[in-house]
Amino acid sequence: MSAQATDESGRSIGHNPRSGFDGLLRNLALAGRAVRTLALATLPAQPGSLGAFVERNATRTPDKPALLFAEHRWTWAQLDEVANRVAQWFLARGARSGDVVALALGTRPEAVFALAGLNKIGVVAALPHAGVRGEPLRHALASVRPRWLLAAPWLVGDLCDAGDAEPIVWDDGFREALGRASTERPGSASVQPGDAVALYMFTSGTTGLPKAARITNRRFTLMALAFAHTIGALRPDDVTYGALPLSHATGALGGLGSVAAAGTTLALRDGFSTTAFWSDCVRHGATVVPYIGEVCRFLLQASESPDERRHRVRLFYGAGLRRDVWIAFQQRFRVPEIVEYYGSTEGNVALINVEGIPGMIGRLSFGQAVVRVDPETAEPIRDPQGRVVEAAEGEPGMLVGRISALTRFDGYSDRDATEKKILRNAFGDGHDWFATGDLVVKHPGGGHVSFSDRLGDTFRWKGENVSTAQVAEVLARATGVCEAIVYGVEVPGYEGRAGMAALVTDPGFSPDRFASEIAASLPRTARPVFLRILERPDLTASFKYVTTRFKREGFDPRALADPLWVASGDGYEPLTPEVHDRLRAGAIRL
Repeated sequence: MSAQATDESGRSIGHNPRSGFDGLLRNLALAGRAVRTLALATLPAQPGSLGAFVERNATRTPDKPALLFAEHRWTWAQLDEVANRVAQWFLARGARSGDVVALALGTRPEAVFALAGLNKIGVVAALPHAGVRGEPLRHALASVRPRWLLAAPWLVGDLCDAGDAEPIVWDDGFREALGRASTERPGSASVQPGDAVALYMFTSGTTGLPKAARITNRRFTLMALAFAHTIGALRPDDVTYGALPLSHATGALGGLGSVAAAGTTLALRDGFSTTAFWSDCVRHGATVVPYIGEVCRFLLQASESPDERRHRVRLFYGAGLRRDVWIAFQQRFRVPEIVEYYGSTEGNVALINVEGIPGMIGRLSFGQAVVRVDPETAEPIRDPQGRVVEAAEGEPGMLVGRISALTRFDGYSDRDATEKKILRNAFGDGHDWFATGDLVVKHPGGGHVSFSDRLGDTFRWKGENVSTAQVAEVLARATGVCEAIVYGVEVPGYEGRAGMAALVTDPGFSPDRFASEIAASLPRTARPVFLRILERPDLTASFKYVTTRFKREGFDPRALADPLWVASGDGYEPLTPEVHDRLRAGAIRL
């Protein structure tokens, strides 16, 4: 049996990969937690919506802290009271069940008050990602047709430019109006239909325009309970630190949802900050932190803080944590437990790495499979009978989940987009399956699965498939590289796409040293042909890289101000306009 890793005081700072009897016990414990979650979700008296959770907590533990923000705090009774005022204010203006209100309130208490209050009266909250503007925002809002736009003063301009709905600014005047609204509960929070839409959450838009995923009350409840009792196993005195956007599923469901379901406490910060992170955790007494992978890497790159050893955080849970970051993060910050899971806002596939094996997202269970896909078309490969073909161990394939009454796929607001995610009669037995669009790899000896890439992010170069995620992980370890974003670009005269890496570097970066270091870990076909040196990465609000713009901009030095390099022999040379012209003319071979 593997031993727990401890610091000099004997405090556990993380577990090593588990196997044998120890691993069996952890999986049995997870199974027990999952069964408890499902049992809670099906209890007749179980609250069936966010608003109902708030009302239950306000009744059971009215004086318990619900929200912490800077120096302010609200109990569950106070949160419920403000949410009631929001509900009554909208009812007085003719709001009806099924109406849509687009919210741009940041990761602040006002957003929580609005989400709970609107849910109490069956009004759907649409949560566009912060920072999304122009055509993507117009497309997102047009797909859900909001009646009102409720925004913070510094954000309302972005929304008003993107639609014809009535704008409402949450300013001092609105606060005064809420103060005059009734605090009486509208009386419908506990009886919201499970199939009624509670939220519209949008895909990140990294590979196209954002799509609106339908989060029903039933889905919200099940996911909130899963985060609270299966993934997080929240305790009554836990304080969850939430600095992720509430427009992201991990922030809204993994943070706010889990706290509402467990009746614990949520400490908010409006915007993730590496310099304030650990001091916030110490100030609020945070014990649980939801993450997305890049957050952990940003913290690891930050300068040391005295508070990073004073915190009481016992658990990080989230998705997207690379193996190398996981190990270094746990060692430096002495976090006792990290639980990595796999899931998506709209999907029906969930995996949990309960054994704590760095780099894994969990084990496949019933109704989950990995199928072969064509890397060129991104379509599942089917046999002569029209059935999808399962991928072999070690072979990247797409993760899929069977659609059933328990593992539902509620889809998007766009029916065509919904249909594209469904594999009809996938295995020839009449059952439909949800296509996640994510490539994973099955590992031998236990059915563990690791994330490989987002389908469409892989590319083919000189007859070989290249995984952008795997290459980026290697590049990020090179001397002087702070960030690495890998993608494929078209080159005249060549089949497939050549690898290109947009790098954020420090003064220690040298292209020659970089070439030498990556040659030891990557075959030649996987090494980037082009390098682009950035001042800082371009990230979405959910901390994902915007590769679509990089692909579109290509490698033309006349169109880009960033320094560019091209592979030459065993190293790199500057990509000047003259070299670019010779390359496009075929005078230089790659």
